[in-house]
Amino acid sequence: MVFTLEKEEEKSVSFPAVSICNFNRMKVEFIEEGRHIYNTTVNGTPLLFSERKHIFQCSNIQSYKRNKRKMDKQRYLTKFHKMDEETRRKNGHHPFDFIKSCLFNRKICPKNLTTYFQSLRYGNCVTFNKQTREMKPLYVSHIGPDSGLVLDLYLETSFYSPATESFGARVVIHDPNETPGPEEQGFNVGPGYEISVSLRQSVMYRLPTPFRDHCVGYEKRQGSSVRSQKDCVRTCIQTENFAKCGCIDQTLSVMNNLKHCNLTNQTQMCCLNDVLEKMSNSGPTCDCPQPCRYTSYNEILSRAIWPSKVCILKEPSTYQYFRKGGVRLNIFYSGLERTVYKQKAKFEGFELLSFLGCELGLWLGLSLLGMFNVMERLPLIVRRMFFGRTI
Repeated sequence: MVFTLEKEEEKSVSFPAVSICNFNRMKVEFIEEGRHIYNTTVNGTPLLFSERKHIFQCSNIQSYKRNKRKMDKQRYLTKFHKMDEETRRKNGHHPFDFIKSCLFNRKICPKNLTTYFQSLRYGNCVTFNKQTREMKPLYVSHIGPDSGLVLDLYLETSFYSPATESFGARVVIHDPNETPGPEEQGFNVGPGYEISVSLRQSVMYRLPTPFRDHCVGYEKRQGSSVRSQKDCVRTCIQTENFAKCGCIDQTLSVMNNLKHCNLTNQTQMCCLNDVLEKMSNSGPTCDCPQPCRYTSYNEILSRAIWPSKVCILKEPSTYQYFRKGGVRLNIFYSGLERTVYKQKAKFEGFELLSFLGCELGLWLGLSLLGMFNVMERLPLIVRRMFFGRTI
């Protein structure tokens, strides 16, 4: 197989989908008597190596202070995972409180281009420009900061739970047809900054069986719940978990119809850890090939303090409001040129036959007409050898 590289200059390029999640999955209101759960979130693309592995372990060989912090987080996550999807959604950060402003190509974003999903790691998340049956993705025909997506986010840091270790948001830029995976993809942004993200699109095409990569079009599979390579890997891990432990890792959120392991049961947690360790040490045991088409956007990030200090004189309350908990995202194309990598067979069928014919003609002094001539004379030679000269 060989790769070919092509540069395509387009008049317009499809804009990617942008998914954003707040670091804090559960909204908490603090009062003098204690804590009251006010709002939460989850369920979506699961973790490849889940959060459970770092929080719910077999041994407790740690300092008391670290154990106490870990136990608080264990109690929080145990309660969180016992909630159903609707309860998590209601108790999480509301999308309209999270996104304060949305502009695309200097116009207010259409509401029907914003969808929601849940992530086990980050809670309620928002996706802009995801392709559906009703809506097609947007296109841009200009480059630069004024031609893309501008989002003003408010993190509501005063409602962060004690189990959240940092302030910020997770941003994933992906193909509109793909399901976002904030646990494995994306980058983090913190409050008080404007983050500029310049994009250049690249597309990779691979070949299916019988070629070496054996790629799969996951999104085109009919009757399958596995829509990506990552989902395939998670399903493989869960199958092994259920076979060895009799239960599954609920933080992976696939195959949820099977029995869930108890996060506070050390025996079951040790069993899940052993499964992951054996699968890691024995090499790739899951049959999850690369996708046949993959789009990347080669993000380049830069940042500046936001909002500017001029706001202190004009609107001091607004300045403090966004400086402590606000983020501005400016996502745009830096060029309409698209890089396409195509995997091609070294020889197509007709090319292979032509190549073999040339090789035979070169090394054996034979051509196709010469071979027919030999085949025509072969019966005469055999007849002379066995029956002698004939008149």
